[in-house]
Amino acid sequence: MGGEFQPYIQLITGGADMRAMDQMHGVPGTGYFRYPDPARGHFMQHAAQTAFPAGVIRNLRVRFRLDRKPEQGKATIEIHSTSLTDDKTGTGLLVQIDMTGQDKLIFSGEKLGYDVRVEENDAISIKADNSLIGPTLIGFTYSFEFEPA
Repeated sequence: MGGEFQPYIQLITGGADMRAMDQMHGVPGTGYFRYPDPARGHFMQHAAQTAFPAGVIRNLRVRFRLDRKPEQGKATIEIHSTSLTDDKTGTGLLVQIDMTGQDKLIFSGEKLGYDVRVEENDAISIKADNSLIGPTLIGFTYSFEFEPA
């Protein structure tokens, strides 16, 4: 071992509540999420970013809890990175669940085995989005793994 630094995998977790038919951006590993400001467009995505060291993000897991059963719509959690996205496209590391007509309040999903490379000081944010009709409040949690380079 000789005193060399050995990278370790970190589990990053977070979550928040959001309104139906809405979108938010959050700081990874916190409950800090911002709604877009109509006057600034998607500026809130940038306000919610945090710099990461170089490494790999993988294994996104999500859970949604609704206050009412959904009539229709989908809910999505996606990881955004400044080196891989602009305001409209994401990294591809996302979980989207179609909840249309489901007779339940709790939904879980995961995307495993898909790696997103992070360059030194890439700004990372979490995008939460839904098109749900029926519920008025959606709680969500997420986790993903980060392995430093």
